[in-house]
Amino acid sequence: MNPAQDQPTPASPAPVQPVGRPPAARNSWVDVAKGVLILFVVLGHLVGGLGGAGLLGKSPFWGWLYQWIYAFHMPAFVLLAGLFLERSLRVGFPAFAIEKTKSLYYPRVLWGVIYWAMLIFAQKYANSKPDYGIPWRLLYDPLGDFWFLMSLFLFSLVYGGLRTFGLPRITICVVAICGMVAAQFLGPSWPPLVTHLVWYMGWLMLGVLLADRLLAASLATTIPPNWVLLAMFLVGGVVMSIQIPHPYDGPPPFRLEWSIPGTIGVLSLAILIARLATPTPTPSNTTPSPTSTRSPGTLLASVLEFLGRQSLQIYVLSGIGSVGCRVALTKVLHMNNMWLLLAGGMVAGVALPLLVNWACERIGFEYAFRWGPRPTSRNPAAAQRAT
Repeated sequence: MNPAQDQPTPASPAPVQPVGRPPAARNSWVDVAKGVLILFVVLGHLVGGLGGAGLLGKSPFWGWLYQWIYAFHMPAFVLLAGLFLERSLRVGFPAFAIEKTKSLYYPRVLWGVIYWAMLIFAQKYANSKPDYGIPWRLLYDPLGDFWFLMSLFLFSLVYGGLRTFGLPRITICVVAICGMVAAQFLGPSWPPLVTHLVWYMGWLMLGVLLADRLLAASLATTIPPNWVLLAMFLVGGVVMSIQIPHPYDGPPPFRLEWSIPGTIGVLSLAILIARLATPTPTPSNTTPSPTSTRSPGTLLASVLEFLGRQSLQIYVLSGIGSVGCRVALTKVLHMNNMWLLLAGGMVAGVALPLLVNWACERIGFEYAFRWGPRPTSRNPAAAQRAT
């Protein structure tokens, strides 16, 4: 779910694309990564909700899985948002701030109010009691509902303001990353809001710092080799997994030794999937083989890329789909099978947002997930990634 903006860049000579390769291949891995991560978002929310409702049994595995997901999936999402932050500032700070308000602040407030109203209406099916007061905190609280959107909005304005006043990018990034390290060791003694902001600001600035390398054309094609990416995925996942205690209780911690290997692992996997889906270059007078464009790798990458482009919609609506499925199965059909609830919740948590977004597009309604239409771009792939 990365609402990061990929704004039009100044005119420059377009790089020559290899014959048979899609023009957007160089950054398609970013959307693939967002697709993988948004599935983890849905699963994490689903496991947390079913666990809170007492529907996952007493196995400590579910608590461990919840911590495993939260060890890396949001740091990775924030890092991806940072990749496009610097280039989105090229339109100037006023336009930059307006765009962030439309694409981050507006959907957070809109869907926060919708969720608040639905919680009051269907409180007997919820795991928590609603606040009957008008939820003014939605206007300013970075820790409230849809915290990712609000936090990213604030981070973007802070970074844009500092850059507009002439502070070097490297200075902002180094200070923020040092703060992220400090949050791990000193965070328990800080107010939760401060720890949260300092931790995720560091991850965002890490994305800004690594943007040139992670968006380089060579990364999406040849460097590093595929076997290195596969090794990074496996080692990163294993290193993270063996460190998380089993069982583990308590809120998701801020642990770099968990988050860094997990983030490296999931991003390596996304790059590898995007590469495997890239058609093999063919001579200009040869039609690509249908099997090369319909391979399982191509299909997987296409699905994940599509989900990545819909990550904002899935983020804000997956809870309604998952909870609605849980209520339908347990209260209406009287089915309490744990695996059925998990499978149904995942399907509903992804399908409902896609259906609502499709319906909004069909009727031309442009205010469900942002205020107004997306900015136009000379790069169609870039315009699709702007959410």
